[in-house]
Amino acid sequence: MLEAFAACEILQHFIERREIQPRSDVWLQLDNQALVMVLRKGRARDARLNNVVRRLLSLCIATDVRLYPFHVFSQENEWPDLLSRSTQAGLQRLVSDCNTLPVQWLCAKNWTD
Repeated sequence: MLEAFAACEILQHFIERREIQPRSDVWLQLDNQALVMVLRKGRARDARLNNVVRRLLSLCIATDVRLYPFHVFSQENEWPDLLSRSTQAGLQRLVSDCNTLPVQWLCAKNWTD
């Protein structure tokens, strides 16, 4: 549920800042396969999760944003996993790796059409 809420909040943030324009395609990369299926289906069994999904999808409808959730396997999701597990060694490695990333890779514009 927390991941769905985070996706909703970040999408709203980027829309409000006009970093995601109306009629954009947004590829939502999730490491939670169950949430991917819930978003593709458009509803969840859990009432609280269903409220978050409705809010997220309503935001997409209101702004004409097309959301494409897809599952990212653990092997391809190393950095977010390191952050979520918050081990000292993992965080040090993440900071080290970030120093080699081009800044453009981090911009929201590179994650949408």
